[in-house]
Amino acid sequence: MKTKFLNKRSKELIDHYYQKLKNENLNYDGVVNETCYLNSRVKMLYVLKETWSKNNNKYSIVRDMNEWICRLKKPFADKTLSKKMFDRLSEWTYGILHNCSSYEKVKEKLNELPTYHYPLCCIGYINLSKLITQNSTTSNSDLEKYFNQNKELIKEQIKLLKPDVIIACGVNKTYGIADKIYSLFKTNEDKDEDWRDGGSNGCRIITVDNKKVGLISSIHPSGRFDPKEMFENMIKGWNNLKYDIDLGRLNLRKHAVTKREELQEERLAYEQKYLDRYAEPKIQKKKASSSLYKPEIPKPKRDMKKERKKYEQKYLSRYKQPK
Repeated sequence: MKTKFLNKRSKELIDHYYQKLKNENLNYDGVVNETCYLNSRVKMLYVLKETWSKNNNKYSIVRDMNEWICRLKKPFADKTLSKKMFDRLSEWTYGILHNCSSYEKVKEKLNELPTYHYPLCCIGYINLSKLITQNSTTSNSDLEKYFNQNKELIKEQIKLLKPDVIIACGVNKTYGIADKIYSLFKTNEDKDEDWRDGGSNGCRIITVDNKKVGLISSIHPSGRFDPKEMFENMIKGWNNLKYDIDLGRLNLRKHAVTKREELQEERLAYEQKYLDRYAEPKIQKKKASSSLYKPEIPKPKRDMKKERKKYEQKYLSRYKQPK
């Protein structure tokens, strides 16, 4: 696959859907560095809301990210990119790529790299809205409008990039972009209650072109929350999904776990049968049948004094002299 194929095809998709808006302020998104993305151990795609900038010209956020990450140019000069947001994305990306659950260790490792945001060269990055806005805050109603307007385009972009895990970053806990992504790929076999614990609002497995893909719901990385707590929630979601995701490598864990559970059930049944054999039998009192049981008639109480007096009178009368 050619190095520039993904972003070129993504740009063609955006131009096709916005062909009537040639002079509008379009934002071209895709992957930051295609070589790094295709060779990455885990292909990660972040889905956010929109790109904001002070100018209204056509803009490619992934191209700019490639400039300041791969070429070590200074970012955030025009305040178009949010340092706080990309700090969080770098921490999440490094933690997932290296299976590291320690926030302090991740920060230490990132500080040793040429730039703190170096892991972002391996990610994909798309927005619900493809138009640049000058407002950094977006209401839930506007996001709903963006999604309904671009849902077919977003679906095509996800199919094009073929990620292993999609991290949907909503504005807050009331509007979940992950729910929207799930609705695009929901099948008859999927159940709404299959959401697992992890991320900010849960995580689950979805099917994209017959491939098992992880979907993690998260609040926006620039949200006013504890960075360590956000990182731990993200890693928790990844740990709950990583063994069910099709990473294109041989994974026998699912079969091994199933076999182990079967053996544990067989062993438990055998042990129970063995213990029952040598357990002391419980003595149970037999209950008499009501038809056979006949209570005895109570005998009258004997008056021993009266009987003795009567006997003495009878005995003494033999030897009594006649008058």
